[in-house]
Amino acid sequence: MAAKANTAVLALAAVGALALAASGSRRSQGRAPPARLGGGLDDVWTWGMWVESLGALPGFATFAAGAAKTESGGNNLGGLGVSQGVLPGNVSLHTGSNLAQKEADAACTLYNGARGRGYYADNPYDSRYWCFGSGGWFGLLPATGLSAGGTKGPFQKASPFLVFDPIESVVMIADFAKRVIKSKAFRDLPYGEQNWLAVRRGMAASTLVPDYDESTPRSVKVRERFHDALVDIGADPDFMWTRAEVGDYPGAAGLLDFLYGLTAA
Repeated sequence: MAAKANTAVLALAAVGALALAASGSRRSQGRAPPARLGGGLDDVWTWGMWVESLGALPGFATFAAGAAKTESGGNNLGGLGVSQGVLPGNVSLHTGSNLAQKEADAACTLYNGARGRGYYADNPYDSRYWCFGSGGWFGLLPATGLSAGGTKGPFQKASPFLVFDPIESVVMIADFAKRVIKSKAFRDLPYGEQNWLAVRRGMAASTLVPDYDESTPRSVKVRERFHDALVDIGADPDFMWTRAEVGDYPGAAGLLDFLYGLTAA
């Protein structure tokens, strides 16, 4: 995939400006998500390169593909948790274990906490839609993923099941990466530790962002799994030490419109 990125980036950059101009309000017209491009991690890589074509989050495609390899193996329709009786029929959850129940409980706790902070106040979906657990390419808890863009972001009234959608979940993880990079915990790291591994630790738990000296076994595990995932996708594992920067990030809503505009008929 690393070779694919090198050959594709010039073509992506060449049409990026035209696609941005063409996107307009197409998504607001209720367009359906695009078909899968090629399947699995190839899709993650492709959408990640489109994000980078804007100048946003340099290195994001490699980060996203590595994260998806670890979290889902490239299956955007899988998850971990306990069914609440409302999941789409094409989604499959790993259920029945203590870990699955803990994931469902964590999703519910996070949702209730987000509501208390002013998120999802007008969202029409009840707790069953939020409390199933995590899912999609990036193993996102719904209340984490749909917080992209803040309390006025594009997902505040949307279905929590958008964590399983290809484009929408890429926007969610891009916004998550942006939030980690701009967080105080990240900015307080030594300059040389402000890297994509720190962002990846943030995916595991926000409290791990400062743990560059790996004082906890969990940070060690995150690094080892990220290393293995990068090797598996054909990327240089030293990518994890690359400095992570926001770049020309257009905001969650702007990025969403851009990516949908690329696929509009």
